[in-house]
Amino acid sequence: MNKKLLMLIVLLVIPATIAMQTLGIFEQNKNISLIQICDNCTYVNLTTVKIPNTTILEINRNMSLIGYTTYNYTFFVTGDLGDYFYTTCGDPNGLFTCQSVDFTVTATGDKVSLSNIIMVISFLTLAGIFLYIGSTFNTEKWMIKSAFFLFALLMGLLATNSARIITSESSNLNLMGTSGFILMIAVILFMFMYIFISFLVDTFKQLKNRKEIRWQY
Repeated sequence: MNKKLLMLIVLLVIPATIAMQTLGIFEQNKNISLIQICDNCTYVNLTTVKIPNTTILEINRNMSLIGYTTYNYTFFVTGDLGDYFYTTCGDPNGLFTCQSVDFTVTATGDKVSLSNIIMVISFLTLAGIFLYIGSTFNTEKWMIKSAFFLFALLMGLLATNSARIITSESSNLNLMGTSGFILMIAVILFMFMYIFISFLVDTFKQLKNRKEIRWQY
């Protein structure tokens, strides 16, 4: 009889308490709605939040009821990258029960996948191809040479931007990714300046040659 009663309690409690296990992936420094679902609770409290640096924040606040089964609490301490865990406690079926739910914070709000890695490799490969083709032209064909170099830099910029998603799950790596992105933009701006100066020099040479031809006549 006791075993049957215990099994009945388990069957009643499990559907109500194990409503959520993971919340999802969110962007750094953005407010996040922490939710818990319970269809037969009279209250749900948010007790603690464990942030990636292992600090445990004691909240101990009532979560707001939205509708009939969803409880919500807006959380704003999301400056650290990594995995967070929050614990909620309620009374499903009149039994005091607590549960932990996890969520992840990245710099971009995206999760690294195989497609991100493939994109980085593809962009870097194209950058290498354009760079090699551009190096085969001599200085006199600076326009074609510069065009291929510019394409290579653009591919490098796209690769760096894709790599930022990969590095966004770590604070140190994210700083490196952002620095690389800024560096690539600076190099592209320098390349534009090089093309502009080369254009001016080439224009002056053409004007000078025309004047010399006129003087010969």
